[in-house]
Amino acid sequence: MSAPLLTILVALPAVGALALRAIRDDRSARVASIVVAGATFALASAVALSFADARGAHLVELGPILPLVGARWHLGVDGLAAPFLPLASLLALGVLVAAPREETGRASSAAVLLTLSMTLGVYLALDLLLLTAFWIACLVPGAMELHRARRADVRVELARMIDVYLVLGSLPIVAAAIVIGVSRASAGIELPFDLANASAAPMPSSGQHLVFVLLALAVLIRKAITPFHSWMPVLIERGPIGIATMIAGTHLGAFLVARLMIPLLPEAAGADLPLLAGLALVSALYNAFVALSQHDMRRMLGFVVTSQLGLVLVGLAEVDSNSVHGAMLQMVAVAITTAGMLVIAGAIGARCGTTDMRRLGGLSSRFPSMAAAFFLLALAAIGLPGSLQYVAEDLLLHGLLDGHPFVATVLLVVTVLNGITLLRAFFTTFYGPAREPRLVGAEVRDLVARERLVVLAAIAIGLVSGLAPAPLLQVRAEAVRALAIAPAAHHATTIDAPH
Repeated sequence: MSAPLLTILVALPAVGALALRAIRDDRSARVASIVVAGATFALASAVALSFADARGAHLVELGPILPLVGARWHLGVDGLAAPFLPLASLLALGVLVAAPREETGRASSAAVLLTLSMTLGVYLALDLLLLTAFWIACLVPGAMELHRARRADVRVELARMIDVYLVLGSLPIVAAAIVIGVSRASAGIELPFDLANASAAPMPSSGQHLVFVLLALAVLIRKAITPFHSWMPVLIERGPIGIATMIAGTHLGAFLVARLMIPLLPEAAGADLPLLAGLALVSALYNAFVALSQHDMRRMLGFVVTSQLGLVLVGLAEVDSNSVHGAMLQMVAVAITTAGMLVIAGAIGARCGTTDMRRLGGLSSRFPSMAAAFFLLALAAIGLPGSLQYVAEDLLLHGLLDGHPFVATVLLVVTVLNGITLLRAFFTTFYGPAREPRLVGAEVRDLVARERLVVLAAIAIGLVSGLAPAPLLQVRAEAVRALAIAPAAHHATTIDAPH
């Protein structure tokens, strides 16, 4: 496979988003955006399969080196990035197909495609400055869409909140990139921003802890870890479903830990990752408790997803091969179930005019397909045996039980709380008496074909990958092994060195 395909993969959704400007009506723009997202998914899948078939041979594209800076256009596919490429593309395709029509107009569709383009750039970037630019740009299309669509006070508040977190999340990673570049250049590394062999040429130990703190701050903000959690549930509740799904389901915060923090800062990672894991665990437990008290379905899903994002970070921070594998699978599982349940929540909002569960009830009699799909997705989200989430949680527990039984116990508590929340939402919304029967008109239908296609695909992907997780485990085996040994190996070298 030719390396320029990586640039085409990153550019295709962005070019498609720009082309939507020439389309006048929303329906044609929606069709065009689905075609672009489908083509991106096909290309991303081809790239990922090519990597898997080549038994780990990396696909790389290099551009000229910028003088005086030592940065360059450098894209590559490895075991860490390969599964995320089709996943991100599939999320974009799914929400463009199934989201409510009022949320998939021309501008909204363009924002989803631009977010996809920038997200793929983060996954593929093997130059730190390039990765930083894509990382910052990921939130820009969503922020612009919120400002454009702020017709109600809630959208104004949300747009301002996203602006604040965009700035807060950008400053630490920019500062970290500068410190890393200067430090590695001073150490004689010819290309100080190159990430292709980060574990072989880590940052000098003198500045690792400072950079770790800066990157950890960026990760905590982007992963919505307490106390920086407030924006994610609000975005999922009030923001466009497409943008919310792309930001919550692509796991760029966790990806930054795996791409930068562990290989580039092995000494600091070995010492400080347990603290980061502790913060993530507290966040997961806190958000699981808060989710129990929510009455709006989308806000409830926001807190459940935020809780699950914390568990992903706990698994990565443990740097045991089982827990890292579990965290990687958890990323995929959370993305799939989140997309499916948000599509159903959006469908309920479009049909009933609200997602306040206190006003709903008895919807299963009118929407049996919707009820069944939500129930299956909820079970998959909490780890029903046979689902991908079950495999992920099993690996997480195996990685944590020997060395951290308390953490494993808290993980189980979080899973139980999230399960109670989702099942309570299911029975409150779909069973019992209809609290406001006039919310649903006689002509309103159950899931339409495009919605049914997406939620059935989410259920099928979760089931098939849960029953046969080996391909996902194998494609990431080399990357997981490197992540699991990097801090430990550096720590052992430090202990054995003469003083």
